Amino acid sequence: MSACSYQESTDHTSSLVYPETRKSDHEDDYFGHKVPDPYRWLEDDTSEETATWVKAENEVTFGYLNNITFRDKVKARLEELMNYERVSAPFIEGRYEYFYKNDGLQDHSVLYRRMTGSEEASVFLDPNTFSEDGTVGLRGVFFTKDGDLSAHMISDGGSDWRKVITMNVETREVIEDTLVNVKFSGISWQGNKGFYYSSYDKPEDGSQLSAKTQHHKLYYHKLDTPQEEDILVFGGEQQPNRYIGGFVTEDQQYLVVSAAQNTSGNRLYIKDLSKPDAEFKLFQDDYMARFSYKDNMGSVFYFSTNIDAPNYRLIKTDISKPGKEDWQDVIPETENVLRTSTAGGKIFANYLVDAKTEIRQFDMNGNLERKLELPGIGSAFGFGDKKYVEELYYTFTSFTFPATIYKYNISTGESELYNKPQVDFIPEDYETEQVFYESKDGTKIPMFITYKKGMEKKISVIIASVNDPRLQDTVDDLRKQSKSDLEIIVVFDGVDGKVSGVNQVLKNEKRLGLRPSVNRGVEASSGDYILKIDDHCRFGKDFDTKLLQKIEDNWIVIPRRYFLDTDIWELMDDKPVDYERLVINNPDKIGGATWRTRARQRKKIMLDETMVFQGSCYLMSRKHWDWLGGLSSEGYGNFTQEPIELALKTWLSGGKVMVNKFTWYAHKHRKFGRIVKLHGIKEGNEYSRDYWLNNRWKERIHDLSWLMKRFGL
Repeated sequence: MSACSYQESTDHTSSLVYPETRKSDHEDDYFGHKVPDPYRWLEDDTSEETATWVKAENEVTFGYLNNITFRDKVKARLEELMNYERVSAPFIEGRYEYFYKNDGLQDHSVLYRRMTGSEEASVFLDPNTFSEDGTVGLRGVFFTKDGDLSAHMISDGGSDWRKVITMNVETREVIEDTLVNVKFSGISWQGNKGFYYSSYDKPEDGSQLSAKTQHHKLYYHKLDTPQEEDILVFGGEQQPNRYIGGFVTEDQQYLVVSAAQNTSGNRLYIKDLSKPDAEFKLFQDDYMARFSYKDNMGSVFYFSTNIDAPNYRLIKTDISKPGKEDWQDVIPETENVLRTSTAGGKIFANYLVDAKTEIRQFDMNGNLERKLELPGIGSAFGFGDKKYVEELYYTFTSFTFPATIYKYNISTGESELYNKPQVDFIPEDYETEQVFYESKDGTKIPMFITYKKGMEKKISVIIASVNDPRLQDTVDDLRKQSKSDLEIIVVFDGVDGKVSGVNQVLKNEKRLGLRPSVNRGVEASSGDYILKIDDHCRFGKDFDTKLLQKIEDNWIVIPRRYFLDTDIWELMDDKPVDYERLVINNPDKIGGATWRTRARQRKKIMLDETMVFQGSCYLMSRKHWDWLGGLSSEGYGNFTQEPIELALKTWLSGGKVMVNKFTWYAHKHRKFGRIVKLHGIKEGNEYSRDYWLNNRWKERIHDLSWLMKRFGL
């Protein structure tokens, strides 16, 4: 659509005349402060004046929208994109497997069921048949533990006030009168004799939308009894709370009640249902703290809370000892927001990491079992289920993937595609990557870039330099041997220097060291990949494209390394280095050593795994660099152990370090010496040895022993 056609279609906006909105003299007094609210009268949704105002506003709105000439074309295209079959993740209740399905443009998704293991499904509930105009919707289905009975809620016109209909699952017959006036509630069965639900006092006719709902109440409804005989279990005038929810634990032994005055926190009460005369026990009394039940193993309960943990933690405790001093951290708080669920006797931690999902699986004692490999950058959910399940179904969606369902084997950690929607474009033709940009206050802002595959990737080259005499030769050779338009950034560390043929020159006013200099260069770069090189190197032909020919987002790739005689600027006769192994038997350091045995055994493998690397040249995606957090200065000092840190973080987080023998570089041989004196080497080596041998990195999914075993050491 051209700008011209859009302008022609919207010229009438200059004549828009909005209805006058009356201002009243209404004021509210908050602790002595008077706050005017001249439009309070509009909150009376039953008044004739409000109805007249809404009608006039709608006439203006639709008078404008109906004159947009291309509106129907936009609507038609949106319908094409939305008109695809959508299926939910299945769930098991009793003998049946249930799932929701929408053919494409149905007003409501239909709930289907089939016998477990069968392919043939039939309709269980179809909300599209609840009313002729489609305004009555399904708002939740709740089953007994054995799956024989169900209670589903419906609402009319989107109202929060709902009705509850109870059915025999096998025959689909309604088995009792409908419950009415239920609001802000779920349904939780206790056996097959009755269930718990929440509601407020019934509003006056005509004021359902605006009536004040003050004291929430938790009721127990016994089947085949009138609703007016339902038992008030918690709340009301005796225990005034605005929001109350109650549910029975999976073992049917406890009733857990959450009571809140606002949406920012809750008190939590527990009642032992196995004891007829048991009273509710207050377990957490701070209305401003969030405290949620997650699971229990007998009297040992698991709770998610933000108490002393703004990003949340998972704790466990025996409910006979509710004091904070008896709480045990199962999954401690991290820098990322934590959401937890359980299934199959495991804990699933859903972290929000830079605005994207990361899932980790723990045992019930909080021992990390694995980090799940998701299909890409996006959001994943659905990792909660019953204790006995061996498989669960989760949903993944992203900027290019419509909601796609995967079946996950809890014991093996393997995912397989279960259902993929057929949409009017090819998601596999696109990819999404995450980048970070620094705001004015220094905050790193995560951003996502989605584009069609095959677009050229940009490499940012970072050279931290102390003005080595071969710096200009290094830059010139890199330009000569590369096919792409590299972004080259030189960071002079506390020295004055000159260099041409680069995109940026940065200078540290005083000597900071290698680590801060490389970090600064990366922060100033814009490429999709980060290539760090020393300022005294030569390179093979088509160096950049060969290095990029095979790389994953969580890999570090290094080229084959030759030795360079910097006096004559020629390669030396020494054999090249392809592999390095980790050496941990030195009492003063942890380091790398040339691994000639592996080189002989695997000389025909041109792209292969190496344990560690030397550090003078390496390539990784910006995504991986950002995830690693750059080079850490804590404990290491400003120079030492750079490749050890990067290699171990990559391996122990599920990535790989790969040697690419299709290309090469040559690095200044040590016999030609350094032009600066390094400080803090001893302290940095000692810190690194202690840090990695004692598995102190919290983000790891493997211990160092796993890596040693993987490489047969």
